[in-house]
Amino acid sequence: MGCDGDRCHIYYISSRGLITCYDDIGFASIGIGNVHANYQFMQHAYVNKWGYLAASMLVYSAKKRAEIAPGVGKKTVMHFISRDGVALLHQGLFEALQKKVFPKYERSVRKLEERALKELNAEYMKFVEVAAANTPQPSNATTSSNSQT
Repeated sequence: MGCDGDRCHIYYISSRGLITCYDDIGFASIGIGNVHANYQFMQHAYVNKWGYLAASMLVYSAKKRAEIAPGVGKKTVMHFISRDGVALLHQGLFEALQKKVFPKYERSVRKLEERALKELNAEYMKFVEVAAANTPQPSNATTSSNSQT
């Protein structure tokens, strides 16, 4: 990533030396967890017009998602890059993100997932009940003949 005058640019250089400009999509991830991180950006429809705080939250979330990849460490350091240079993300903001905001977000997501699963289960049980009510039942009546010769 770098800036030249009024414009900043994002480039990715693959392990084969292929250079790709990512200015249009506004993000690129590197390292062994880059696929997981990129997925976060795509899932949230990130564009480079997002505000500082929303982008910071998404970058942190993308890093945490990337930790699922083998070899990605748990330590996180975030920098803010602008035309004026590079600086560490404000320590107070980083600590709030790391210790309060993101854990609360994760708990909320898990609760939503659990609620959605319960709702899906309830809908499934309705389907099962309707299917059972519409399934012909086998007859329990038996016939026997008693013949004498």
